[in-house]
Amino acid sequence: MKSKLGPSGLIRLVIVPAFLGLGLVGGYAVETNRIYQNLKMTLVDTASVEYGSANYDINKLVDKIDGKIVRIEEDVDTSKVGKQQVVVALEKDGVEKNVAFEVEVKDTKAPEAEIKKEKVSVAQGQSINVLENVEKVYDVVDGDIEYIKKEEVEEGKTNYYTVEGTVNTTKPGEYPVKVTAVDKYGNVSQTDFKVEVTRQPVKTEEKDKDQKAAEAIKQQEIVNNVPMGDGTLVGNARAFAGYRYRSGGNSPATGFDCSGFVQYILGQSGIIVSRSSGSQAHDGVSIPYASAQPGDILIWGHGSRVTHTAIYLGGGQMMHATNPSMGVVQSNVSAWNTHSDARLIDVRRVK
Repeated sequence: MKSKLGPSGLIRLVIVPAFLGLGLVGGYAVETNRIYQNLKMTLVDTASVEYGSANYDINKLVDKIDGKIVRIEEDVDTSKVGKQQVVVALEKDGVEKNVAFEVEVKDTKAPEAEIKKEKVSVAQGQSINVLENVEKVYDVVDGDIEYIKKEEVEEGKTNYYTVEGTVNTTKPGEYPVKVTAVDKYGNVSQTDFKVEVTRQPVKTEEKDKDQKAAEAIKQQEIVNNVPMGDGTLVGNARAFAGYRYRSGGNSPATGFDCSGFVQYILGQSGIIVSRSSGSQAHDGVSIPYASAQPGDILIWGHGSRVTHTAIYLGGGQMMHATNPSMGVVQSNVSAWNTHSDARLIDVRRVK
């Protein structure tokens, strides 16, 4: 027997499957929306990227995540320090969502200083420029860092290094030297080395007698035949290298103290100056060191107190009677200004 469907039966036959289909689509949309809404991530408290880094692992910045990171839509620029936005695409069960968050690019690496030796040795009485032991100072991202004297560092200054340490080459011992470097973003490093001043060997009694006899002969030769250089003021000054120091001395026969040497050498060229270092600080006129010429008098001291004078040779060099252990020597003005216990406080020109 055949069954026949009336109009209502046909309607049910069509509508019921349609409602079932709509239900499935609606359910899929609801589930997709639920997944989309739950696609999120949170970062660790210390989420940051190192300044200048060529690449980084974004997964190390993630604390919690629903889904997985499939690509980075918008990345940070590690050549710029500061907070920046990152946009990543998260995916789960075929559903994708772009999530934005903030990451800070930080410079946490201090600059580096390379030194030639951990310990530098110098004989007692010899001069030394500790800067020569610094190979280079640099930041791994920004490159070489410039040297500045500590007293010239202004507040807020960055991207520089200084060298500190007082080395008394007249006294044997070890002296610490510190290289302090500050990079562009204020990171600081410190590198230390030592300068060892070695004691002069003790002379035997026989050698001491021979030295005294040779010194007596030398002094007699000085009295009889005062050495001359090439006839110029600079040449005449250099001719006395190695002459002994004597407090109050102002001639080759007696030896020289600092102001006595200045007065004697300038006098050979017909330039008349006063006798003491304190009075030489008022001879002639004051000029800036940048304009100094051979024959100018370099005045050393502390503040307004004068302690030493020397003759400028040009080219950053000077000739002076230093102390009993060194005598008359040629020195680098900048090195002496950095490492002696006195500072260059004036330059005087006398004509």
